[in-house]
Amino acid sequence: VPPRGVVRVPVVVEGIGKLTDNGEIEATFATGIWPVQKKVSRVKAVKPLIPNPGFESDSAGDGKPDYWMCRAYMDWAYESMNLTTEAHSGKYALELKPYVRNAKHTMAAPTIYDAEIGKTYKFTFWTKSEATDSHAVIYGNQFNIPKSAEWTKVEAKVKVTSFRGRFFGVFCGNGRLLVDDITVEEVK
Repeated sequence: VPPRGVVRVPVVVEGIGKLTDNGEIEATFATGIWPVQKKVSRVKAVKPLIPNPGFESDSAGDGKPDYWMCRAYMDWAYESMNLTTEAHSGKYALELKPYVRNAKHTMAAPTIYDAEIGKTYKFTFWTKSEATDSHAVIYGNQFNIPKSAEWTKVEAKVKVTSFRGRFFGVFCGNGRLLVDDITVEEVK
């Protein structure tokens, strides 16, 4: 009688923070004893931690980045969010303008995200800000975005303690804000 047992092979995907779109990976394993082997395939969906982080995807052709939303206090503010060709790299960057109906800040944020509770992540992104009060909020932690006419690198580390609060959001206050090239890496 041949031995029986279960072997579990974990699949770890490195570099998820650099993904720009949803995808999947496939792993194929050969099981059994030669010459009688069986091939087993497993597919795992892989999502970026922040979708469309370089703002290159606009499948509707409406000048709005895919998988991103825009809000002002108690109101939708899609007219305040656009794609601009004034990019740090690639073809487009996110442009966020003050909301016309008296909100103190206008926020742009991804509509979906995929992070794990208990993990620490390093966020890196590039900004240009005409405002003196722009900031990013990452899981309830606020990070100021400096006023600058040149592209400025912003970095922040955050530990995810729960799914309460926004994973990542950028806010413009009294002036235009550009954001591009967001990367998220797990800190071990």
